Amino acid sequence: MKSHIIAGSKATLFLFTAVILLMTFTGTMSAQPQKSKRPPIGIVPVKPQGSPTGLGVVTGKNISYNGGPVMVGPHNVYFIWYGNWNNNTATTILPAFISGLNHSLYFNTNFSYAQLVIDPAGTGHVLSEANIANTVTMAGQIFDSYSQGTSLSVTQVQNVVTRGLSNGLPTDANGIYFVLTSADVTATSGSQSFCNNFCGYHTYNPRNLLKFAFVGNSARCINSCAASNIGIGPNGNAGADGMANVIAHELNETVTDPLLNAWFAGGTQGEVGDLCNFNFGTNTEFPAPNGAPANVVLGTRDFLIQENFVNSSVGGGCQLSYGANGTKSSATVAVTGAIACDPGGGCDDGTVSLTVNTTTESVFYDGFGINGAGSVQAIATDLASMFNSDPNSPVTATVVQGPTLPSGSGDNWQILLQSKSAGAGVNYGLSGSVSSFSGISSNLAVTSHSVMTGGSGPCCQ
Repeated sequence: MKSHIIAGSKATLFLFTAVILLMTFTGTMSAQPQKSKRPPIGIVPVKPQGSPTGLGVVTGKNISYNGGPVMVGPHNVYFIWYGNWNNNTATTILPAFISGLNHSLYFNTNFSYAQLVIDPAGTGHVLSEANIANTVTMAGQIFDSYSQGTSLSVTQVQNVVTRGLSNGLPTDANGIYFVLTSADVTATSGSQSFCNNFCGYHTYNPRNLLKFAFVGNSARCINSCAASNIGIGPNGNAGADGMANVIAHELNETVTDPLLNAWFAGGTQGEVGDLCNFNFGTNTEFPAPNGAPANVVLGTRDFLIQENFVNSSVGGGCQLSYGANGTKSSATVAVTGAIACDPGGGCDDGTVSLTVNTTTESVFYDGFGINGAGSVQAIATDLASMFNSDPNSPVTATVVQGPTLPSGSGDNWQILLQSKSAGAGVNYGLSGSVSSFSGISSNLAVTSHSVMTGGSGPCCQ
C-alpha cells in the first residue's frame, strides 16, 4: 500500500489506509548498519542433526522491525537453472511450486509483516503500514551451462544473475532471482560451504539493489538439506522436493528482509525462515499420492515445506498458514489532518469516500450547512455510521482516536473495520479518496489500497 499526502494552502487532509497487524513491535526503528562493502547474506543453515520433523511454535523468540523496506509486491520470481538439468523433473516441479504459492494460505504468513511509515517529525508514530501482498508470480526462466564453473562464490552467483539479465531476463526491481544448481555444483560463502554449512542463501546487489538467492540441489546432500523423512519426495524427486523447502525459506526471508535491515530477531541469522528452519509442523503431514510425506497442497501438487514465522500477538510463531477458518477479517483506516476555514467565513468543501470490497460510502461537506465545515473526527464518524447502516456493507465500523500528531499536523482518527461474520474471507480491498475540496490552491485527491487480514481459506483469491 502506498500513502499519498497532498496539501493545499487552505486545506490539509491526509488520508491513510492501513491494516491492523496482530503483532507486537519490539524492535528499534533504525536500519542495521552494514559491516562491510559487500551486503551480508541470510543463509539457510543445514538441518540440525537429530532434529525432529516438526517443533510447532518457537518459544522464547520474537522478531523485530529494524526500519528497512520490505517487498510489498508484486513478487516476480525468476529461475536461473545452472549446470546440467537435462531430463530432470525439477524443471517442472519447482515452477509449479512458485505458481502454487500465489494467493496461498502458506505465503499469506508474510502478510503479518509490513513496511512501516514513521512520522518524519520524530514522534515515533506509525502513520501507515504497507503489508506484504499475498502474490507470487513465476515470471521467467533461463538456463546457464556452467558459465562460472562448478564451484560458485557469492560473487560468481551474482555474475550468473548478471549474465541472465544479459540473456533474456528483465531487470526487475520487484524480481527475486534464484540461481538453482544441479547436483554436481557446490558453492561457498567465505569459509562456509554448501551442504556443510548452508543449503541456500539470499542477498542483493549493492549497485542496483536487485535481490538474488542461491539454492543448491538437495540431492547432493539429502541428509543435510532436506527433511529427515523426505523419502522419494512428494513429487517423486527428493532433490527437487528438498529444494522447494529451501526456496520457500529464502523467498519468505527475501520479501520480509530484502536488504537485510527490515525484519529479523537479533541478527540477520534470525529471519522469518531461520526461526522455523526445518520445522515442518506438528501433526500436519499427510501422504502424497506416491506415499511420501507432504504438509501443504499448492496448486495441484503436494509439498513438504517448513513453517514460516508469523508475527502475530495471537497465535503467532511458526505456522504453515495464516488466515484460519472461522475468524473475522479486520483492518484500520486512519483519517488524519485538518480542514481549513477562511476567517471571512466558510470552510473547504468536498467529498470523502471509502470503499471496502465493492461497497462505497461517501460523505459530502459543503463548508457551511450540510455536514458543517467538516473535521477529521466528523469524517471518520460519518463514514463509520454509513457502513454500519448499509445492509449491503460487508463490515461493521467503530471510531477511535489515534496517536497525537505533531503540532500543526491536525488530528488523527481511526476507523476500525471488521467483517460481519466469521469466515467471511480476507481479500477486502480498501480504498479511500478525498476530492473536490475548494480551498485556494487545494487539490486533495488521495487513493490508497490494502487488504484485510483474517477470514477463511482459500484466504486470498
